[in-house]
Amino acid sequence: IKPPARFPGLELLGFEKGKLTGALHKNKGRLSFLPVWAELGSDGYQLTPVMYNGSADLTALALANGFVMLEGEREEYEEGDEVIFILL
Repeated sequence: IKPPARFPGLELLGFEKGKLTGALHKNKGRLSFLPVWAELGSDGYQLTPVMYNGSADLTALALANGFVMLEGEREEYEEGDEVIFILL
């Protein structure tokens, strides 16, 4: 895993790499942790975004088994993009 430059050592905390199975949108310039359902397949982790309506969305949090960590100026992530995440 190659963690973002400003967060060295994330692999020591249990972060992994995986590929998105659907698109995600986040606010530009903000570090975001968004809920996903992670499944380990023959080619690594597949991360399915969970519909999410903000930090008080308990249903989304209950349906997730991980969070993707998205940072930087990029707002849109597409299916197949490799991202880092942590299992709950």
